[in-house]
Amino acid sequence: MITSVLVFMSVETLLALSGVRSPAERRDPYVGFCATSKLFGRTQKDGQAFYETAPAKLQYFNRQTFPQTKPSGTRRVFCLGGSTTFGRPYDDRTSYVNWLRESLSQLSLTVDGDPSVNWEVINAGGISYASYRLLNLAEEIIHYDPDLVIIHTGHNEFLEKRTYPSSMAGSTVVTQGGAWLSHSRIVGVFDSLVNGNSLFPSGPVSPSIDLTTLNVTSGLKHEVDAILDHSVGPDAYQLESLQVDQIVSHFEHNLIGIIKLAQSAGSEVLLVTPVSNLKDFSPFKSQYFSTLDAGEQDRWMESYLSALDAYQNGEMELSMKSLQICEAIDSQRADLQYLKGKIHFANGDFVASKRCFESAIDLDVCPLRATGTLKELTRKVATEFDVPLVDLSKRLESHCEVTSGHTILGDNYFLDHVHPTVSTHGLIAEAVLKTMRTTGALGFSDKELNEVLDRVAGRVDRLIDQELQSRALTNLAQVLSWAGKQTEAAPLALKAIEIQTELGAYDPDALFYAATQYGAVGQDEVAIKLLEQVLVIDSGYHPARWRLAALLYDQENFVRSCEHYRIAVEEKPDDLSLRRQLGFALLRSGAIAEAKLVFNEYLSSEPGDTAVINQLKRLQDSATNPVGPTRP
Repeated sequence: MITSVLVFMSVETLLALSGVRSPAERRDPYVGFCATSKLFGRTQKDGQAFYETAPAKLQYFNRQTFPQTKPSGTRRVFCLGGSTTFGRPYDDRTSYVNWLRESLSQLSLTVDGDPSVNWEVINAGGISYASYRLLNLAEEIIHYDPDLVIIHTGHNEFLEKRTYPSSMAGSTVVTQGGAWLSHSRIVGVFDSLVNGNSLFPSGPVSPSIDLTTLNVTSGLKHEVDAILDHSVGPDAYQLESLQVDQIVSHFEHNLIGIIKLAQSAGSEVLLVTPVSNLKDFSPFKSQYFSTLDAGEQDRWMESYLSALDAYQNGEMELSMKSLQICEAIDSQRADLQYLKGKIHFANGDFVASKRCFESAIDLDVCPLRATGTLKELTRKVATEFDVPLVDLSKRLESHCEVTSGHTILGDNYFLDHVHPTVSTHGLIAEAVLKTMRTTGALGFSDKELNEVLDRVAGRVDRLIDQELQSRALTNLAQVLSWAGKQTEAAPLALKAIEIQTELGAYDPDALFYAATQYGAVGQDEVAIKLLEQVLVIDSGYHPARWRLAALLYDQENFVRSCEHYRIAVEEKPDDLSLRRQLGFALLRSGAIAEAKLVFNEYLSSEPGDTAVINQLKRLQDSATNPVGPTRP
């Protein structure tokens, strides 16, 4: 036995000295996710080699270009993050990254005693990118000779579906043995033979972090595949399936991994805490935490609606009394905590108000804002690894206290739930610069910084033309509609259309979201015209196609409804609901034979749909022209 162990250890040592990597060093032990496409590709300009954002990545990233060989006297900064770093709903031009770029170019800096340093600041913020995707991105950027990596992440951790083992609890021998084997280079050799994974690193290796007891059962797609893309609003999010503990541990793993990767390339690192709209953005989804019967749920909702009505009428005391009835039944719904926060704020009790708003975010069943746990974990990792931290919550709250008399961030800092206003991007850049100064690397006075930021603000404002403003409003409407907040999305879409009317060019997304709202308030004729205009611009805009078909059905224009449902079914042949709706539209248009065929095709996949079964039976029992349901 001892001889076998010695032989095993000798082989492990030999493989380690040869540079062979273990499985844990080559891929994320949580999701088994390994990116294959690069963010940046090589290109030539005027005989000089550059890196430029790959065309396939422009859906998620800004176009960025930088020299393949870093010029002498240049400091290269990469900003990693999600849509805030990207600059959403605008783009890089308004992002804190550009504020940094412009400010660093104007400050009369002395960097480590050298006044002639040039700065390259590269925006590597990806729309909807979470920390696990940034970890893979970090593996790429360490090959581009970074001097500083800024990490700003935390809002997108629950955005995609990830599959972890059903239980983290199990045999200690099994879990510890699995973790040990994942760090074995002998196992790495067999893994390479079976899966074709590279044994040797092409650059600095991933950190060896012993968190491999969460080996995944299925991985992620190469690009973002958000849960909300597959549901109507936040319906797909359920309390029992959030996997909070696993996601929090995974987040920590990713932060540590990015830090160690950057440090392995000789780069400095700076962490930024995520921050969001507390006061002026309600939770995306609330759910009962207690097991309540139908009567208890009815009493809870009746009391909550009474509280909401009282609040809207300015009757704060009555509103709070109604909420106390709700709390006695179930106090853990996010909407309850949010309304309590609004009442406390109206009463001037900012401490209680802030506590309730923070609880509302933590209890949101569709957590599209970083929870308090993720923020604290960012602070903890920064401390443990001695990484400078931009505590953005504290920085912005201090600013808010000076300007508003409280520390509760709202619409004066954010355009929606997390995306900062343009001026807030400036505050983020200011906080980053001041943190860089505290490390001793930069030297500038507050007076000089304020003057530079004022000049940069003017430059950024001039970059926001009508086209960019229209696009930003459309992007905001898209995010809100995507998350189920149609009421909030509609005014933004309408404003975007006003601007587009002046420009003489329409964005199909803005038209679509405006049409959705008009349909919701019963103005079907207006909605139909807008949807038709969408399809003139983009005939493949599928959501506009099936919504138009549904509205035409409601207007009893069954022939035209059939035309659009047929195209929608051709576009999405696996969508059974569309096939069902086509059947009813055909039935109402008088195309009985075709309706029977469509219904039978549908029932071959959905044999338990009693409404369709009964409709077919009525068709068989009667030779008359039947009338189907009022809605498909």
